[in-house]
Amino acid sequence: MRLRLICYDITNDKKRLRVSKLLLKYGGYRMQRSVFSSLQPEEHFHEMKREIDKIMQKSEDHTDSIYYIPIGREKFETMYITGSIPDFDQLLDKKLYIWI
Repeated sequence: MRLRLICYDITNDKKRLRVSKLLLKYGGYRMQRSVFSSLQPEEHFHEMKREIDKIMQKSEDHTDSIYYIPIGREKFETMYITGSIPDFDQLLDKKLYIWI
C-alpha cells in the first residue's frame, strides 16, 4: 500500500468530473476540489492511472495535468494545515474500498 497525493489542473468540466469520479471510485479521499489523497496497492494505482490516462488522452487540450506524488505516512501526518482538517482516520485507514 502506498500513500499518494494526487493533484490535477483540468480545464474541461466534463473531463474534470470524470477524473474526480474515478479517483473516488478507487478509494481516493478529496482533500480539496482538485487535490485527493489515496492509499492503495500498486496494482490498483496502475489500473486507476490507466483509466485516467485514457480520459486525458481523448482531449486535445495539452495544458491539463495530473500529479501523482508518493508521500510517506509520517510526513503526511505532520503536515501543517490552515482551515478545515481532513479526517485522517478515514484517509489513513488500511481498509481498501473500491466502488464499482
